[in-house]
Amino acid sequence: MGWLNKASIEKTPLENMKKRFKKVYIEITNCCNLACTFCPGTVRKQGFMRVDQFEAVLKKLRGFTDYLYMHVMGEPLLHPDLAQILSLCFQYDYKVNITTNGTLIKAVADELLDAKALRQINFSLHSQEGMTGQSTLEQYLEDIFCFTQRALDKGGIYISYRLWNLTSQSSGQFNSYVAKKLQERFEPGFSVYEALKSETRITLGESLYLNSAEVFEWPCESANGPGNGVSSSSGSSSDGSLESGGTGFCQGLRDQAAILVDGTVVPCCLDSDGRMPLGNIFCEDFEAILQSDRAKAIYDGFSKRLAVEDLCTKCTYKNRFLSKHP
Repeated sequence: MGWLNKASIEKTPLENMKKRFKKVYIEITNCCNLACTFCPGTVRKQGFMRVDQFEAVLKKLRGFTDYLYMHVMGEPLLHPDLAQILSLCFQYDYKVNITTNGTLIKAVADELLDAKALRQINFSLHSQEGMTGQSTLEQYLEDIFCFTQRALDKGGIYISYRLWNLTSQSSGQFNSYVAKKLQERFEPGFSVYEALKSETRITLGESLYLNSAEVFEWPCESANGPGNGVSSSSGSSSDGSLESGGTGFCQGLRDQAAILVDGTVVPCCLDSDGRMPLGNIFCEDFEAILQSDRAKAIYDGFSKRLAVEDLCTKCTYKNRFLSKHP
């Protein structure tokens, strides 16, 4: 294991990555209680990360990041040991962001509010676009709003509501309804629905935000394979895959990486099926994984504004960064 001796070799960009990751995604489960149309799902075996496995991951990530995001696929609030997981995060001095569909928030509210490591909760409100019955939708929003108020009263927790489907023709009525409810409950002093037409980040109050975006197409290996999300305005090639190409820039392995429920490390949170495995953190050191030939090729490729992985060529998200990193 001579590669660990930093004094003996010249450092490459990847070897300078300690504390450079803004966040690391940890998928504590890939199980979900919903089947949203915009979600690609996964063909991977479903499961939950054990507490001892999670603690091992925390130890190996020390020095690489301060922030953990508990989401790739799956619904994190389903994890039966969520309170213990959050307690470990505090013990190891990490700050936690959770992305949830919000359907279980009432059941785990006390556990979340008692968690000293919790920094932010993102509620994917668009997960309920297909919900039938207005009374059910009203109760769903009421549970989230009640938790939000408790969190804001407690202080120290950011709340972000998400609507990722603004360009979908079928979602106009849903978005209007949600905007109306947000305005009635939090009284921001302006029309939330009108603000959605021009703003992607709206401040509803102190530590309370609404984030929006157009329909997003998940990268996928083929048009008929896993990874197909909702449609977007992007063009398609003859085989149905996205016309994205091999140029672009990505923050994967620069300010983020992701760890799947089975310990597989992938470059970013959009690799929903682990098609770019770099190693397994359960049996390898994180730094060794970052130094793998595949990880270096991905990093160096994007340094030249080139996507070297097939999945990356099909990802349109990398095109968003070209203006910032020409």
